[in-house]
Amino acid sequence: MLKNGAAGGGEGVDAGAAEEVETGAETLTKVPKDAHTERPPRGRVDRNVDSLPPGSRVILIGDLHGNLIETEQLFANLRSTLGNTGLRRSKIVFLGDYVDRGPDSRGVIDFLVGLRAARAVEDGTGGTYFIAGNHDLGMATFIGVPCCDEASVSAEALEATRNVAYKKGFFVHPVEGGMHYQGRRWGGSTVYNCHTCFSSYGAGDADYTAESRERLVKAVPDAHKEFLQGLDLCHDAPIPFGPGRLICVHAGLSPDVPAEEQLERLRARDILSPSIQHPDDASRIPALHSRGAVIPMHHDLVGKAIVVSGHHGTMDVNRGDRIIMDLSGGTPSENRPLACMVLSATERFVVGHAESYVWPKSGPTPSGFGHGGAGVSAEAQAQRGGLLAG
Repeated sequence: MLKNGAAGGGEGVDAGAAEEVETGAETLTKVPKDAHTERPPRGRVDRNVDSLPPGSRVILIGDLHGNLIETEQLFANLRSTLGNTGLRRSKIVFLGDYVDRGPDSRGVIDFLVGLRAARAVEDGTGGTYFIAGNHDLGMATFIGVPCCDEASVSAEALEATRNVAYKKGFFVHPVEGGMHYQGRRWGGSTVYNCHTCFSSYGAGDADYTAESRERLVKAVPDAHKEFLQGLDLCHDAPIPFGPGRLICVHAGLSPDVPAEEQLERLRARDILSPSIQHPDDASRIPALHSRGAVIPMHHDLVGKAIVVSGHHGTMDVNRGDRIIMDLSGGTPSENRPLACMVLSATERFVVGHAESYVWPKSGPTPSGFGHGGAGVSAEAQAQRGGLLAG
């Protein structure tokens, strides 16, 4: 299995249970305003970065959700903004959720597979990394290619992720080799909007029958199965600017488990580890599924890492080293485009698929939460200087 060098639908709860629900461009989780907004310096391209070693600039791309046209336009705008050399030498990290909601999940994965292949043969690229979102984990497990090392899981262990209290809202049919509950949730309810994914593969209706699964399994190309199965659950690597470490995880890290314990299991793609499962529900992986609790910076990582997520249906870039990049929530528009953040020692700005979208700009922050500098203190930022100071 060729790995992408990469972190992975709705909440894994019963249809009648109380839990956050996937809502497109909005989230039901409300986070209180507990800090003033600090706007970073106005963004600009620093051409000097192009002459630094590859990977000195990082591009963090939010949820794509089956929106191929906007994905292609986003890359066209990145190329126009950074130039061919600047884009090639940048490190690109995709934050997950490539499928569902939009009309062309197949087209988006085709685009990503092609991009990975093209950059792999280019000289001097900064690397291309793909982490799994909860939607990707759901699809992958539904079609039998879970984002994990296959030798480490058994059919019994996968099936045991379903809470026996759940009686409806999931795919009920037996599956050879077993299925993680998130796959059963993805292909057996409306929570993930998987019908658009079925349609893009020409697999007919997602009608929750055993036959519908067989159609989708047959329709998904081997290259797409390889891509999904190879997704990592996080990206954790050094960066050549402060604070020196970049962690990308689709939703965030649980505050109730030590950060390094979670990251070790996420890097191992151990989807059955108690360290990354919800303590009350083995079907849920907070790093991929949770809402409010995983939004703040994990206390173990304050001043030690930049932590970036998508998932939350908003853009929140005013928490110091904690960044949320999912402005469109899967339903892109001119004002809420598919978007990415560009970071280096001297750059901090956002590029969207809509050419009219510019950030930073004068006026209110586009953050959906309104926090400022919550990830690292102003004093720490000032001492470190560079990227996040000011």
